[in-house]
Amino acid sequence: MRRLRDYFSYHEAYDATRQTVTNRVKRVAAETDLRKKITPHVLRHTYGTLIAAWGATPQYIRQTMGHADLSSANDYLQYAGTQLDAEAEELW
Repeated sequence: MRRLRDYFSYHEAYDATRQTVTNRVKRVAAETDLRKKITPHVLRHTYGTLIAAWGATPQYIRQTMGHADLSSANDYLQYAGTQLDAEAEELW
């Protein structure tokens, strides 16, 4: 996330077509040591899961992610809760 923030902060004016964003995300991801394929869609799900884990309301998740209803937002909340439970179990 830090690398993406840094990249886009230096490139404020950019063509925002779907393909341009995909190409830029792939270029930045290639500079990391991450093994998983990173795409804008993966980043979108990461964002949804993180804000859910940080306590965002379903309404906030729905609005910031552009979902029509709360069911998708609730999916993020459920997944984040599962992840948090697994991490807590691992820690304790």
